[in-house]
Amino acid sequence: MAYRKFDTGTWEDKRFEKLNPMERYLFIYLWTNSQCNQSGMYEITLRRMAFETKIPSTDLEPLLKGLAHMVQWWSTDEVVFIPNFLKRQCQNKQFAEGALNIVAENWPDKVQVFVNTNKSILEKYKIKAQKVVEPPLNPPSTSTEAVTEAVTETDTVTDTVTEYKYPNGYSSSEPPESDSDDHPTPQKCPLKKIQEIYNQTLGDILPKCKVTNSIIQKNLQARWREDRARQNLDWWSDFFNTVSESDFLMGRINSDRPFHASFDWLVKPTNMAKVLNGNYRNKVVPIRKEKITRAERNKQAGADFVDEMTRGCSNEQHTGRI
Repeated sequence: MAYRKFDTGTWEDKRFEKLNPMERYLFIYLWTNSQCNQSGMYEITLRRMAFETKIPSTDLEPLLKGLAHMVQWWSTDEVVFIPNFLKRQCQNKQFAEGALNIVAENWPDKVQVFVNTNKSILEKYKIKAQKVVEPPLNPPSTSTEAVTEAVTETDTVTDTVTEYKYPNGYSSSEPPESDSDDHPTPQKCPLKKIQEIYNQTLGDILPKCKVTNSIIQKNLQARWREDRARQNLDWWSDFFNTVSESDFLMGRINSDRPFHASFDWLVKPTNMAKVLNGNYRNKVVPIRKEKITRAERNKQAGADFVDEMTRGCSNEQHTGRI
């Protein structure tokens, strides 16, 4: 269970004072829910918010608009950002670097927002952020270059290179190819075919993947490129079969609110690593011997003694007759 710092001074904050009771409740939930990470930027659906807060989903959008001066919400990507979160939670340089890495790996298009918001903290620890301008998935035939800008804490451009860079660190001077699935390569992830394998293997129980957004596509492409073994559709079939064997991931556990994995959850870097490392493998519970009370042991000992004496007397009688 993660612990979050919540400053008592929040209740004296002029902006917080202006919030109505439901907006305050939602703000505290966004600060403390299990999806929130150390960066304060994370994915969460309106459906999950409604389920956990018991606030009708139709009321969430107006409430989020009311929190616009304290919380940023990208409805298309279903991403929340709490600007003051890192400021209140940061413990050391490693914490700040970890927060920046989370944003850079999952939402490279939002790195600049994070850097601008947390400039004082990044300056304090002398942390430099890399802002990557990614090429489109289907670049025009006349486009042959993408620019990588090094953004320091003072937002000055210090370097320019003519290569494509990807969120997972992969770079190439060649532009990314079309997203066609006919001929997969290390640079070309067959998104639709992997999506079909997921739906065929797990779609009867887990939520089917019908639509993907830019975040899901980037995560899947990164998982495809970061390991040669994954650049094979058989690997993905085996991976989804591994998921199907996990009672926890498939929601086959005795719980009021069982967890169900989803396509977008599985292709996130941390979650895929946990699955591959066996964190969700079914545990074998050893069979425990039933505890026997002292009275039961004494009773059993007495019965054994009587039985032994009875057998002894029987043998003596038999011997006497002979």
